[in-house]
Amino acid sequence: MRPLNPLRQFQLRPPTTKITRPRLPSLPRHTLPHHRPQSTSSTIPALISSYPHLPSTSPPRLAPPTLLSRLTTPYFRTLALARLRKLLPQYTAPGALETDIAESITKFYANLGDADVAGDEEGLRRVMTRTLAGQYAGAFRSLRSHGLHVAYTLPGPTKHLNVEVTSVHFTYGPYPPPSTHTTQDWSRVLRVVVPHADGVFTTHARQKMVLEAAMRAGVYIHVDVGVTDPVVFVVVDGAGREVLRDARQGVGVRVVSPWLRGGEEKEGGWRWRVADVDGLVETVVKTGDVGETVDGKFWEGREV
Repeated sequence: MRPLNPLRQFQLRPPTTKITRPRLPSLPRHTLPHHRPQSTSSTIPALISSYPHLPSTSPPRLAPPTLLSRLTTPYFRTLALARLRKLLPQYTAPGALETDIAESITKFYANLGDADVAGDEEGLRRVMTRTLAGQYAGAFRSLRSHGLHVAYTLPGPTKHLNVEVTSVHFTYGPYPPPSTHTTQDWSRVLRVVVPHADGVFTTHARQKMVLEAAMRAGVYIHVDVGVTDPVVFVVVDGAGREVLRDARQGVGVRVVSPWLRGGEEKEGGWRWRVADVDGLVETVVKTGDVGETVDGKFWEGREV
């Protein structure tokens, strides 16, 4: 038997590659960088995108007109404007209609930028229809709850916007349409609310009688215009810093008259109100209720 080497237990061994590191205490998940709570500023783009303004970088809401529509629009616009001026003599003078509509649109944007009015649907209905007021007031209140404010910059403090009439449309008949009536589109510029019994006719003489009866009941008018001046949409935070500035050229606006009872004096005492902007109501809200569009008549600021 070989004797034990007394020094063997003290021999050095080659180092190993395995290194044992001290274990660090785990941190709560919410303190890790990739689990930080979302900042308020990161919600701003989503809030702004929910506002009814159509950004200049976005595609149009409405489909482009067909070639046939583009070719025939000037003809129908001429016919409709002649009918409108006969119905509303105050617009016989050149530019009178555009001036009135531009004033209404200017007031529309001024109200949207007024913090005392912009979140109040009833207040906004002085310059726009109920459906549109609901869209803008709700979006404004959402922005305001996060310390944001909306403003619109228009050309000059006293100058109204420049607009061009693109189309005119008339709706003849009682308002609101009774359940005993039906609504028919007779042409690109004419819609008629008639009794169900008169919904089908076989002669031109009968058609003329139906139209005359609807005209005696009353009418309201839509006018589509294009705003040729830039409209600048601005969002500022609580400190007055601009969060967004977006300029749009060629905003499309639809204005509507009150329902004018047949035989009433139609000059003065009422104003055009904005019914749609860039196809918001037509494509997003998609209301089919004409009552949502007209609301009633405003005489000297009073709804009757």
